[in-house]
Amino acid sequence: MNCLRCGTQIAENALFCENCKKTVGEPLQESAYLNTQILLPVRKAQPPQAKPAKKTERKPEEEKPRGRGATAALTILCLLLLAGALFAGTLYLIGRKDNAALTEQVGALEKDKAALEEEVAALDGKTILQEARISALEARSAEQDAANAALEEKAAAQEERIAALQEAMEFINDNAAFVPNDGTYLYHTGDCSHFEKTYFQVFSVSTARSWGYQPCPYCQPAE
Repeated sequence: MNCLRCGTQIAENALFCENCKKTVGEPLQESAYLNTQILLPVRKAQPPQAKPAKKTERKPEEEKPRGRGATAALTILCLLLLAGALFAGTLYLIGRKDNAALTEQVGALEKDKAALEEEVAALDGKTILQEARISALEARSAEQDAANAALEEKAAAQEERIAALQEAMEFINDNAAFVPNDGTYLYHTGDCSHFEKTYFQVFSVSTARSWGYQPCPYCQPAE
């Protein structure tokens, strides 16, 4: 069955439309479903129905515990919210203190880092100077080593000369006879202190002896 006013489908023999909120028994002014001259049946008044015994026996005092329970639950909820807010505030304050402490620690660490960097830079400068000094000393040492090597070469050559001279002197002392013109008929070695080196002749020892010269008793003692 459809409502004669709005066309909404309603239950059979229904007297009230839930859509247009009108009673079906009132006369229609204009309708797309029925003639305007048709009158709907008058809605009969229904006798009041008796309420269930349980509902009639319920007393208003019994509903009070529900209100008290809701109030208690609301109070507990408010207390929980307040406790949560206090806890969150405490955490926030602790976090701010921790952040401030961390900020101070970070600042101190940055200062220490800057100081260490300055010390490292100073040490690097000292190291560079020390390396330059070491390089200069190494260069001087190399020059000194070269000079020492040259001196050693000169000393070796000088020692060779000295050895050659000593060998020549030994040969002369062993084989040469220095005969002065002093009438002594003595012949001397070249280093004899009794030999006047003003005027003399040099012969071999064998020649000097063959001519009658005798060895000097000071520089050539008798064997």
